[in-house]
Amino acid sequence: MFCQSCGSKIDDGVKFCPSCGIAVNSVEGYIKNTEGEVQPVVPVNASVVQNSNTLISNVLGYVFNKNNKKVNPIVFIIPAVVIVLGVGFYFLNNKRVSANAEKHFSLGKDLLDKDDRINAEKEFSEAIRLNPKKAEYYISRSHTYIGDNWLDKAIADVSAAIKVEPKSVNAWSSRGILYEITGQNDKAISDYSEWITLTTSDNIENSKAYAARGWVYNFELDYSKAIADCSKAIELNPLNFGAYSGRAYAYSHVGEYYKSIEDRTFLINNDGQNTASNYNSRAFQYFYIGRYNDALADINKAISIDPNAHYYDTRGTIYRAMKNWDRAISDYSEAIRLDSNNAVFWMNRSLAHYWKNNNTAAMNADQNTAFRINTRAAAEAYVDIAINWANEGAYKDAVRMYNNALDLDPNNKEILRRKAEAEEKAQ
Repeated sequence: MFCQSCGSKIDDGVKFCPSCGIAVNSVEGYIKNTEGEVQPVVPVNASVVQNSNTLISNVLGYVFNKNNKKVNPIVFIIPAVVIVLGVGFYFLNNKRVSANAEKHFSLGKDLLDKDDRINAEKEFSEAIRLNPKKAEYYISRSHTYIGDNWLDKAIADVSAAIKVEPKSVNAWSSRGILYEITGQNDKAISDYSEWITLTTSDNIENSKAYAARGWVYNFELDYSKAIADCSKAIELNPLNFGAYSGRAYAYSHVGEYYKSIEDRTFLINNDGQNTASNYNSRAFQYFYIGRYNDALADINKAISIDPNAHYYDTRGTIYRAMKNWDRAISDYSEAIRLDSNNAVFWMNRSLAHYWKNNNTAAMNADQNTAFRINTRAAAEAYVDIAINWANEGAYKDAVRMYNNALDLDPNNKEILRRKAEAEEKAQ
């Protein structure tokens, strides 16, 4: 006879298996499953290997009935509890980390408001370390950089912001501005175009995007596109003052002075933040069409609001066009007193000295100073004189002045364009 539990041989008449100790021919060596059926118990020893099928059957007996239809709930309850607890701890930990990141971000903003950029950068960096998927953290850190390569670092951070949040309007607009600052106008236009695409449902934001792109087109001398973009911005938001300013600038550079005056007049009447600047700009438009008294009235208003160097220089140029040399020299001298590092002011005064009484010594002294400061900037003075001659119909003299300007700044597209117009009218 053999033991039904471990399979060992048992002599006749023996009541207990000498190997595993299970009672022979009784249910003491058996257990009942969930349905009350008797199943043999296998001791945990070498016999497990010999009777593996029996062991598996015993385990399954706890889980399934003989028809494999019922499942013991404990099998699912315990793993489910483990999973729920694990997920709960995961989200709780994430929530704690996110809250800590927000704390560092908030501290960074406070420090940045106090212009403590070094420590603000540290706080934003810690926020990024804790939560690297937040575009706002990268954008804020980009505002903290200083030094020679700060623009490169800022662009890198805003690019990272776009990578983690491709639809972040703030990221695209911020990088566009940085590209614009660094003269990467093609890239700026591309980013502003994406800004436009992302804000089609928001007229105010969409208007800002069009105006921003319009200004870049101005810098690229693509005035027709600048006018189109700024006009679209005004259509979307009739109070977008930056769009009016950009369009006025473009109109001025394509000779549409009256349209430029119209836009500047709107700004003077509605934009209370830049009144002096708009008076100064409209004064130039009047200057370009030879309405010197109107130009003088506007620049006097600008100076009464904000007596800065550039406005004195504008008035000096108007007086020079009116052949009032003494007042021109006086205003240029005041501009130089307020800002002695501007080559244009020195250049303008040099020419006023010359035209007043052929004072070549004074002219040469001022011009030498202008050239030492910035040769290319000094070319602007010749451009203003050329425009003055063109207003009076002296197109050949205007061409001569444009040539002088090109000697100082030979690749200036704006000067080349104006010279071509004057040459066409001189024929």
